[in-house]
Amino acid sequence: MSDFELTRRAFKSAFHGAELMDDKDMLHKWSPLTDDGDAFRLMAALNLNLGFDGTEQGVEVAVMAVWDGGPDAVSEVFEGNDAAPAMRRAIVRAAAAMGEAHD
Repeated sequence: MSDFELTRRAFKSAFHGAELMDDKDMLHKWSPLTDDGDAFRLMAALNLNLGFDGTEQGVEVAVMAVWDGGPDAVSEVFEGNDAAPAMRRAIVRAAAAMGEAHD
């Protein structure tokens, strides 16, 4: 799935079915894949839980809904010192999964 499609589905989930315009320039205005603040607000809007776990491949970031019936955990593994990109991607993937569950 492209980053735009992933972001579009996350937007739909966070904003109760609203559609993100099919304009890739919109990603410059709301881009939780690249903007920490947008990712945090997305996580807060959907009551997502964020956790970390060490693995042989690196550190795994897991995101899941904090209520019954939410999506299974979505995770990304990162290596090195910068967890932020993996955290943002896991948040957006979890939000997109929630949107798909409602379609």
